Amino acid sequence: MTDLIPFEKILKEALKNGGEFADIFFEQTYSVAIVCEEDRIEKMISGRDIGLGLRVLFDGRTFYSFTNRLGEEDLLQLASVVSRAVKEDCGGRIFNFLDRGRISPSAPSIFPPRAPIEKHPQGIPIREKVSMVNRANEVARKLDSRVRQVKVLYRDASQFVSIANSEGLWVEGERVGTIFTVQVVTSQEDIIQTGYEPIGGTMGFELFDLCPTEKVAEIAGRRSLLMLSARKAPMGKMIVVLSSDAGGTMIHEAVGHGLEADLAQQGLSVYSGKIGEKVASSLITVVDDPTLPQRRGAYTFDDEGVVSQRTLLVEKGILKSYLYDRLSAFKDGISST
Repeated sequence: MTDLIPFEKILKEALKNGGEFADIFFEQTYSVAIVCEEDRIEKMISGRDIGLGLRVLFDGRTFYSFTNRLGEEDLLQLASVVSRAVKEDCGGRIFNFLDRGRISPSAPSIFPPRAPIEKHPQGIPIREKVSMVNRANEVARKLDSRVRQVKVLYRDASQFVSIANSEGLWVEGERVGTIFTVQVVTSQEDIIQTGYEPIGGTMGFELFDLCPTEKVAEIAGRRSLLMLSARKAPMGKMIVVLSSDAGGTMIHEAVGHGLEADLAQQGLSVYSGKIGEKVASSLITVVDDPTLPQRRGAYTFDDEGVVSQRTLLVEKGILKSYLYDRLSAFKDGISST
């Protein structure tokens, strides 16, 4: 499909009236989603999404448009629309694409997944996916007479991505992800509790070799049943011990968003202007690492074509770096993380 997309022509057209940087994001995604509720398959959706987005950066601003019409004439028209918007905004300050000598390479760099996909979801019959969902539902419902509701969700996606930009980058690769969750509601007298268990990762059906769906259903059900007899949490200041999963979520919310460079640059983060300062206990080190194979959130390159890397954010309580995308990296004169 990307053989028919004139990446270089599109970038030249997008930048002919001005701008500092342009990039193209093309994706074609196949996905399946199955939901079981009320003891029956309530929803089953499968299909393909395809489209191309074009972005131009200029003077800290973003000009963007997208389409799912992929003929050459349509794509050049898309580029022309973005280019005119840039011209109206930049007042004729022209960035000449050819003078800078930056063109798309003649062939893309192909990035395979960091871990091989052993059982690609597209090769698994839909009836097998439905059967798996039904089995999990049955296991959860048979656990105990106090089980009232069960919801089972299966989702997989296979996304082919191609990214090219005016700095000469062109990367392509496939991202495969699979998710399975079970939620169980139980009740006893006037007490209602919920148990939830998710599994998933950047992998195919081999996910269920590592953790069978029946086990996921049992964990969610037993967690909900356990909560029925749980004591009420006392009020007051307490020492809290976090599991690794809960700790990751807390760090994501309390630290991760605050370290997004665009927020820090605008003074909207508690971490603004604090690089090199102590922001946490010396026991705390925070790392952003999308290179970990098969984990949810792992990737070989991001949606701007930047190859994944391990970024040290906080080291022994000292703030070391923010999380940068290309636009915020341009502003600070560094490379995107």
